[in-house]
Amino acid sequence: MDSSSAVMAPFFANQSCDPFQPRERPCTLGNYVVYAVDARTPGDIQAAIIFAKKYNIRFVVRNTGHDYNGRSTGAGAISVWVRNMKGAKVVDWADKNYQGKAVTVAAGVQGFEVMDAANAAGLVAGLAVVGGECPTVSLAGGYTQGGGHSALSTGFGLSADNVLEWELVTADAKIVKASRTVNADLYWAHSDAVFGGATVAFFAAENNATVFYKAIDAFHEELAAMADAGTMVVYYFAAAFFQIAPINAYNKTEAEVRNDCQPKPHDQHAHPRY
Repeated sequence: MDSSSAVMAPFFANQSCDPFQPRERPCTLGNYVVYAVDARTPGDIQAAIIFAKKYNIRFVVRNTGHDYNGRSTGAGAISVWVRNMKGAKVVDWADKNYQGKAVTVAAGVQGFEVMDAANAAGLVAGLAVVGGECPTVSLAGGYTQGGGHSALSTGFGLSADNVLEWELVTADAKIVKASRTVNADLYWAHSDAVFGGATVAFFAAENNATVFYKAIDAFHEELAAMADAGTMVVYYFAAAFFQIAPINAYNKTEAEVRNDCQPKPHDQHAHPRY
């Protein structure tokens, strides 16, 4: 999101300056931040931290805004917006834990930009980028520090599992590096293929309710086996619809994906037809 203050989950704005509210309702900042720093360097972040501490101001770190828990904003806060801290470079890495290609990324680098860097280095077939489902999610920051679920997670783990080293600004405005061996307490993480996929959707309006919910039960029975087979599944359902969008399967063909989605012999009941 190309904004230093707007929130992706409007619930946390508490309808502040909501254009869909009555016109006579006053427009106030409400839960939005009061100050925003368009950080371009680590020094900008350091200065913002020092300023916030000096004046006892609530401090918020904001990246691309892909946060549904309200952490990208804060009433009365100063926001350090790191989205414009750019730079991605493919490097050769060697330590006792890993030897091979890696990518150094600045705080605001988005998933598709890392893929572009890999492409520019001629490594598309040999470098897996564990990024968010949405290509505009920045890899560093809240995504990886919160775990980092990815379409490749069944094959390569979470984004956090793939971090080799952090360079960060601490709460006392110091720039440090953190790895398995240096500042380990700050090191939040530990340690040429085809790609198959599918989408599925069905609706209660086309089936009776009993069959509809049996179909969802059947899917849940198969879900663990699908994940064990190396697929990543994103799905949604409500009272009237069920949708899988998408199934991702790293290094699998269409035939293998179809096989992974078939009911397994351990099932205890007949699957509904839909």
